[in-house]
Amino acid sequence: MNFETEKDLEDKSIQELTKLNYEFININTIKDLKTNFKKQLEKFNHTKISKSEFKEVLTYINKGSIFEKYIKLHETYTINSNKKINFISTDYTQNIFQISNQIKMKKKYNNRYDITILINGLPLVQIELKKRGEPIIEAFNQIERYKIQSYNDLFDYIQVFIISNGASTKYFSNGNIKDFNFNKTIYWMDEQDNLISSLKSFIKSFLNHDNLTNFLNKYIICDKKKSKLYALRPYQIKSINKVYNQIRKGKNGYIWYTYGAGKSLTSYKLAELLSSDFKDKKLVFLTNLNNLNKYPGNKIANNTKTFLNKLKKDENLIITTPKTVYNAIQNDDNQYLIDEEFIFIYNEINWINFKNNPKILMDFFKNSLFYGFTGTPYFNKNNNHEITSKSIFNNLLNTYLLTDALKDHNLLNIVIDYYDSGSDYGSSERINEICKLILKDYKDKTFNKKFNSILILDNNTLIPKYYSRLKKTDLNIATLLKFKNNDSLVNNKHFRDYYEEYLKDYNKKYKTKIDSKKHTTIDNVRKIYEEDLFEKLRQGKIDLLITDKTCIKDNEYYNTNYSLKQCKNSLNNTIYADTDLNCEEVQDLISFINQISENKKYGNLIFFNNIKETVDKSLKYYNNKHKDDKQLKPYNEYIKTCNKIIMELKELILKPEDIFKLKTLKDKEQFINNFKKLEYTIHVLENYYKFTYEDLKISHDQFNDYKGIYNLLKSEIKSNLPNKTDTKIELIQTDTVNYEYLINLKDPEYLNKFKVNLQGEDFFKLYNENEDNNDLIDLKTFIRIYGEDFKICSKCKNLYPNGTDVNYCPNGCGELINLKKYLEKNDLNTKYCPICNETYNSDDIYCDTCGVKLKNKKDNI
Repeated sequence: MNFETEKDLEDKSIQELTKLNYEFININTIKDLKTNFKKQLEKFNHTKISKSEFKEVLTYINKGSIFEKYIKLHETYTINSNKKINFISTDYTQNIFQISNQIKMKKKYNNRYDITILINGLPLVQIELKKRGEPIIEAFNQIERYKIQSYNDLFDYIQVFIISNGASTKYFSNGNIKDFNFNKTIYWMDEQDNLISSLKSFIKSFLNHDNLTNFLNKYIICDKKKSKLYALRPYQIKSINKVYNQIRKGKNGYIWYTYGAGKSLTSYKLAELLSSDFKDKKLVFLTNLNNLNKYPGNKIANNTKTFLNKLKKDENLIITTPKTVYNAIQNDDNQYLIDEEFIFIYNEINWINFKNNPKILMDFFKNSLFYGFTGTPYFNKNNNHEITSKSIFNNLLNTYLLTDALKDHNLLNIVIDYYDSGSDYGSSERINEICKLILKDYKDKTFNKKFNSILILDNNTLIPKYYSRLKKTDLNIATLLKFKNNDSLVNNKHFRDYYEEYLKDYNKKYKTKIDSKKHTTIDNVRKIYEEDLFEKLRQGKIDLLITDKTCIKDNEYYNTNYSLKQCKNSLNNTIYADTDLNCEEVQDLISFINQISENKKYGNLIFFNNIKETVDKSLKYYNNKHKDDKQLKPYNEYIKTCNKIIMELKELILKPEDIFKLKTLKDKEQFINNFKKLEYTIHVLENYYKFTYEDLKISHDQFNDYKGIYNLLKSEIKSNLPNKTDTKIELIQTDTVNYEYLINLKDPEYLNKFKVNLQGEDFFKLYNENEDNNDLIDLKTFIRIYGEDFKICSKCKNLYPNGTDVNYCPNGCGELINLKKYLEKNDLNTKYCPICNETYNSDDIYCDTCGVKLKNKKDNI
């Protein structure tokens, strides 16, 4: 019986690489490696290098960490101050590609490496293999062992590790051993998003000279602040390439990633690449104020003056906020900018207020291109004042949704507990009940405090009530308390007093010395406190953070530098929420707890009121593509509508001081509804660059006066609502949000709107005729969810529900047949393993489990 050994797999892989024009070279020791390196370095740089010069080169490249060596790989070095040499080219035709195997290395112990790929003499890619049937995690573990035992010297220049057992192949970047995590290893995909698993196919696609050169030069990211290397995933690379194509066409576009899929990483890498490749344009990377300090300080413009100075100096990449650019174009002296050619990259295209709205900048910078990323786009059904993401950016270039991430195991499943709403929201009885529930299951939820948690409340007035109860427990707690000077008192106590009390507790608990008396403003104190707080959360020193939902998002309402997003960390796996949430806020919370980290199996969401309908709506809404039809009307139409609403409002109250005329509840509710329409329409008008209050029958000051009445009446009506008195809080339902759960949330009419195509051995592909949809659904999952009650075309493999009127293939292939009969007649599993009897339908010839050669079914009949 023919078993394929690991040596067989190694030899076949070397054969495939030589077919791709890799030169095989025998290298046995580090001495051989350096000898070859000198020879290839001379050849690559078209120069002779003396022994003393080469010694200088070795001294230079061997100094520093892996991350410093990453930088050296891409920089020019000058020998003896007069001879310039490079180590890698961005042009693959200029590089020299070699392979070797079983190179011996020693640091602590002797080891041999399976296959090493050398570019211009430097070992940049390492392949470790296991024979068929062995789990590839063993190859990953082997690389971890090599990191400790023998990787050193020139092998510190490895950028990418590849692990495979022939049937399954993954890659990951080099870095610190503490950051290695098998769950973060990556499958490669082709341009059509088809998974490339077999080593043979992976070699052809990933390791061809052109792709590998691009990958090493463009798609390995070095985060200097965190001392980490990141290898981009296929969908991130695809997004970058899509933007490049749009720039060539002169069109805008946006990209939709689920939260946690790497928007910030991809968007900034895109900005860096564009600034390098399009030097004739000014590149502006736009992010929110809280994120500015994450990026290189020499590129940041944190105010309008600095931004304009950097433009005058012709700096190629400027990092700033949308508001900074907005403020710059308000000055008449800066109107010359209207003719400049910029490329704007938005880290997040959603906006807090109109000053951050991309449309305002687009209307001004007519000759510029705009690209953005988002986790929660605005669509017709959730649009932000009649503007959808597509109506601004025109083209949705690429998506990577939660469904994709769960299917690819790039994010964790979520377990959600829903409780009933219980008694009066702020009552002592209800708060006591919730605190008991938190304490009862805390160790189970956080794996015996291995991870930490966040409690999110509806508003800041509840924080003191929960804090006073939970501080008496064995949990290490802290607060993220935001407040304004004129917020309401709680128990006759101002929030500043609570803040001082919590700061005192924090100093005592965590041995810090944060003294508010040493600082002139509360904001300075907050900055120091919150920086320390978030660091302790990342270190796992805090069990439970208590805050309110105003901190979920970056909010300019509070004059602070931080939001809850700043404390996202891999140790957080549980969120308790005692508040109502909208769909976008649900997505935010999921992103806090579904990040992969060592030994983290899933995330927990515990809602102390039943918002299952909102959660499911959010999960369904942000995991399906939407067609956007609505566009903004002409400016004058909104002015006409707005003035009509103003007149209706003034019929109720001619002047704000006439509020006493609103005596009945009906009149007050009518005023509230009219003002909401007015506010909405004015927000629409603010999307137009030419908007001015001079076009309205109300001044800005009058509008704010009416707004004050609106807020007063709203509070009055809310305070008169009856409270519930039930004190019992019970668990209603627990859901596990995984790939199958999301598939089950599909619209019941989903399959009637989509064509379905049988891709082959493992997947159905669902795609809308009018949209660029790339949903791949596992064959077994598809049949289990939707059954076999479909018609299929035996030629093009398109599927249609049996209930439709389609009896003949629209592609002209012929009559459709019953899917069940088709599957019975055309058994998809055409090969089998003679030992375990597992069936296959692929190009592979060996069993994944047993490693023996597969047999054709028909040969056994």
